[in-house]
Amino acid sequence: MTDALSESASLPSEHVAIDGIEGRYARVELPDGTTADWLLSTLPEGDKEGDVLLISGKDGDFDLEIDHAETQRRKQQGPK
Repeated sequence: MTDALSESASLPSEHVAIDGIEGRYARVELPDGTTADWLLSTLPEGDKEGDVLLISGKDGDFDLEIDHAETQRRKQQGPK
């Protein structure tokens, strides 16, 4: 018998894009098209304007990393 609460719970992955960097903050475009200001210190080291970040979560912990393949794909696709 398996207890559903004891199994690892993964959340769906989401992408956000760094729209701009000003001082200690990055303006991040969220999946719904709105923007939010996030402290640079909370983002992966080496991030820059135009980078796409992958947010994934498991068991209540979140991981944030630069998705280089998605960043390149969006750059090749051009503006919306």
